[in-house]
Amino acid sequence: MLAVTNAEVAPLGPSRGRRRRMTLTYPAIDRAGCIHWVVAGAEEKAMLVRLRDADRSIPAGRLRKDHAVAFAGRAAAAGLGNGSAC
Repeated sequence: MLAVTNAEVAPLGPSRGRRRRMTLTYPAIDRAGCIHWVVAGAEEKAMLVRLRDADRSIPAGRLRKDHAVAFAGRAAAAGLGNGSAC
């Protein structure tokens, strides 16, 4: 569903034994007033850097950064400096 750009939501097939479900698409998420990411644990530090750098190889990296804020635990953010919020 990462390629859907002409709809607000996209249907998904069954997952983990559950019925069909739907997901928000990039256009719908990008229109949010503020996107909040929560990152915890030292093992997530590399992912936090990729998010900060808008790495398009991860889904979160494809969203606009100008209205997003990451809430990171100390272990995940250690040594990354101060950030800003929307």
